[in-house]
Amino acid sequence: MYTSIKRIIKKESVVLFAIAVSALMCSILCRVGIELFWHSSNDLREEVKIYETLIDGSSEYNEFKEEIKEKQTQLEQKHTELTQGLADPHNLAGLLQMIFDKAWEFDIRLDKTVPQQEVQGTDYIQHPVQLEMTTNYAAFGKFIASLEQIPQIVRVDRTGVVATENQKIHARVLLTCFLRLDGKEQL
Repeated sequence: MYTSIKRIIKKESVVLFAIAVSALMCSILCRVGIELFWHSSNDLREEVKIYETLIDGSSEYNEFKEEIKEKQTQLEQKHTELTQGLADPHNLAGLLQMIFDKAWEFDIRLDKTVPQQEVQGTDYIQHPVQLEMTTNYAAFGKFIASLEQIPQIVRVDRTGVVATENQKIHARVLLTCFLRLDGKEQL
């Protein structure tokens, strides 16, 4: 029996040796592959830790966030100052009344007011309004300059001026009034 096993082993020795060598090579390759993967994953983990510490401890981000909050507060204060004369900053009628009061202040007679199609944005509604008026050049210039002083609420889009008799002009002005949407929370 012992001799028969010896013969079988001798006969199959080349095949057994090839199987053993290939198993050894496979185990070596698996180990090398796992070590390479392990090292690269450790390197990536270290890089992620570096980025996490940069993000968590980033004072620049906090400074940038505080700067945005400060500018938002300043803009809200400026908006409050500009809309102080209005009963409701969400009210188009109140805003138009403020514009009419400014025109009256400069001795401008408004002949016609024509509202245009409104455009709704994310935080504001834009209400274009065409005004037709009769006045003189000086009063018209002062009126337009006073409207330009409140660019967050009223924007002068277009003007057209035609000279008439007695040093008067007939002017058309296209204004866009900006009103905040109701119920929108400030950023």
